[in-house]
Amino acid sequence: MKKENISSTGTLFASALAAICCIGPAVALVTGASMGILGSLMVLDPYRPWLLGLAAIMLGYSFFRLFVRKTACACEADFRARKVSMMLFWSAACLFTAALTYQQILNWVYG
Repeated sequence: MKKENISSTGTLFASALAAICCIGPAVALVTGASMGILGSLMVLDPYRPWLLGLAAIMLGYSFFRLFVRKTACACEADFRARKVSMMLFWSAACLFTAALTYQQILNWVYG
């Protein structure tokens, strides 16, 4: 289960980096942060497609390890590790979806 945890955590990290360049400035504006912080958050914007691609590959690998290729062990420790892996996977999938669709949703809302 260690590989699933590593790939799910990596997906979560890559999705968070991809989301920070777009969601971060919007949250900063809504909360009333100064405009000086917005420039530092846009540093990752040129790397957003690469981070999203990396997150998609890692998400696919995690999906394959968790759902397609199941382990034969049915012990209690394996069940707990699988539960943690699935929680990490679905958290990463939600964050990846938010990072992927955030700009389109914002354009649709504020059109």
